[in-house]
Amino acid sequence: PTLQRPNVWIVLVSTLVLFPLCLLRDLSSLAIGSVLGTAGTLYTALFMALRCIDGSYAPGGKFFSAIAPAVQPRFVPVTPATPVVNLSIFVLISMLATAFLAHYNAPKFYNELAPPKDGGSKVGRFNLVCGGAFGLAALLC
Repeated sequence: PTLQRPNVWIVLVSTLVLFPLCLLRDLSSLAIGSVLGTAGTLYTALFMALRCIDGSYAPGGKFFSAIAPAVQPRFVPVTPATPVVNLSIFVLISMLATAFLAHYNAPKFYNELAPPKDGGSKVGRFNLVCGGAFGLAALLC
């Protein structure tokens, strides 16, 4: 039952897979994973477009009956009371902008971090700052 909850898997994968990868000094070994991930995303997008065009999941389509009625999407007709675009898209845009800015500015933040007095590496302190920031964000959300 515990392992059937998505949040448990998110924490496990984040802790046991993603966090150790984030601590690597050289990310060049992850290049093949990036290529495979991009290829997988393009493959998925291609088939989503194909299924949209051929109407496989539309009422009367060959896969429509495979979707349980409880999870079938329900679309409301566009009226003056319902906008054409779901207004929740602005939350997504905000999240994507924040993620982009955080990744873009990470090297700048690392360079601006004061070096330790003993002349050691800044990596430990940077990891502490990043961990604290993510922890604070998790608590606030």
